[in-house]
This record gives sequence, structure tokens and C-alpha cells, in this order.
Amino acid sequence: MRTIKYLIVILLLVGPNDGNSQKESLTSKEQRNISLFSDFQNYVANSINRHEDINDSSHLKYILLHFIFINKQLDSSNETTLNENEITPDELKNLRKEINDFYTFLQGYGKNQLPENLSLIPIRLSADSIIYNRLTKFQKGNTFVFYDKRLPGKALGYILFIPPLKAKLSKNVNSL
Repeated sequence: MRTIKYLIVILLLVGPNDGNSQKESLTSKEQRNISLFSDFQNYVANSINRHEDINDSSHLKYILLHFIFINKQLDSSNETTLNENEITPDELKNLRKEINDFYTFLQGYGKNQLPENLSLIPIRLSADSIIYNRLTKFQKGNTFVFYDKRLPGKALGYILFIPPLKAKLSKNVNSL
């Protein structure tokens, strides 16, 4: 009986530190950003599986409204719309290129099941201290590393989330 108690105590002490747990927990903002990225990744992966053109206007509108301008308000007809001046033709061209590059990236790894294994963590929780130490305070709080869950030590890329500016501006105006 005494051996079983010691074994349970040892397992409780060793169990949480098995390498899968993170040193720090995620903030609610980080969890929202990870969820947003996951939704975007699933949207792109589903488009790949259906052999759809991710750059057609319906996909671009959906991506803009659900993943880029996430703080849009409903208009009088309960629709979310974009004004023509919210994104310039050059910005739209760059957006199309970036979305297509990500689409091609996921498509190229489709046979290796990368889309299912792609994950995101805040850079502050990654082992990438060389990049982290060069970032500004804002970048440290909003940069994430994406990687293959099967190779967690190898970064595939970095994502910087920009918080909604309107919300930030209204907070600053209200505090004056």
C-alpha cells in the first residue's frame, strides 16, 4: 500500500511536466488569436479540399470580413459590409498574393497532413529567444509562431496580430 501511495505522489509530481504543458498559460487575447488563426486555416484547407479558387471575390470578401476586419459592425440590414476605401487596390493585390501563398503552402503539404497538424503559440512561449529579444513590447504581445505539431521546435513562420484600432482609439478618447 505504501508503494502505491509513493507511486501516485511521484506521478503527480512528474505528470504535469511531461513536456507537453506550457510554462505559462495563454491569455484570453492569445486564445482568441489562436482561434481566429485556426478558423482561417480551416477555411483555407476546406477550400483546398473542394478545389476552389481562394482568390475569387466571394472568398476574398469572406476572408476580409471574418479574418481581417474582425471588428466590423452590422449595417441597417444586418449585413456586414466593406467600404470601397477601406482597402486600396494595392492592398487588395498584396492580400490576394499572401492568401494565395498560404493556400499554396497548405496545398503543398496536404499529403503530409500539415493542415491538421499546424498550430500556433505566442512567441513568448516559444523557444525562439533570438527573434523574441529583438521585438518591441507591442510585437512581443502580438506575435505568434506557427509550426507543425509533429516538429514543435521548428518554426514555419510568424504572424503578427494587429488589435482593432477603432477600439484602441475610443479607449484613449474616453480616458482623456
